[in-house]
Amino acid sequence: MKPRHSIVAVITRGEQILAVARHFQPHDINLPGGHADAEDTSPTDTLTRKIHEETGILILGQHLMESWRGEYDQTVYAYFVSEWRGRPHSSAAGKVFWARPQSFRDPACTFADDNARLLKKLMRV
Repeated sequence: MKPRHSIVAVITRGEQILAVARHFQPHDINLPGGHADAEDTSPTDTLTRKIHEETGILILGQHLMESWRGEYDQTVYAYFVSEWRGRPHSSAAGKVFWARPQSFRDPACTFADDNARLLKKLMRV
């Protein structure tokens, strides 16, 4: 069954961005996010749930940056998280850590093109 929608989140701390090394592969650095579950009634529900599951943080404020069609023909919603609480920690999704923006542009990253586009847009905001 294809997902209804997916989310990705840009979460900053100073000049660093929260990263997830997918499946603990150190060179596959990406923004946290994922697919909707059956209980998610909206993209923001997915955002809140997925980010808490992957990173342990609670989202208090966000705004939609953009959306596009994903690899499973679902809508992908990209959010900038403006307010959050908690201490990020790793999960089954991968190692969570703070990284410099250029780290997300590495061709080894699964979503390098999407990451680069979002971070470029963020720098203009």
